[in-house]
Amino acid sequence: FFSAKMFAASNRPVTATYVIHESHELPTADHKDHLFCGVMFDLKILQHENPKIPVEYIEVSSLSVRGGLGPMQVFSTPDTYVGKHEQPEKWTKHYEKRHEPSFREFV
Repeated sequence: FFSAKMFAASNRPVTATYVIHESHELPTADHKDHLFCGVMFDLKILQHENPKIPVEYIEVSSLSVRGGLGPMQVFSTPDTYVGKHEQPEKWTKHYEKRHEPSFREFV
């Protein structure tokens, strides 16, 4: 009664048995003013590219910056940062360190 295709689809693992490594660079305008004090952005999976492939999580392994720097911290929050700017209890700190200025090299 069941075709081989139907059997294979019904026995598909719930989680992946592999990890895909990709690197993305976001080019930004470099006005050399370096006066901002923070960057916030959301990460999301574009399911329209292949909605049949489940994705368990996105892992960010590094982030690079340059400029006047100084004290730096990296935080994350589930789902989106929108509406959480002034709710510190909803953020998890992952990194904190003071950096010397580095206008040419990424840190």
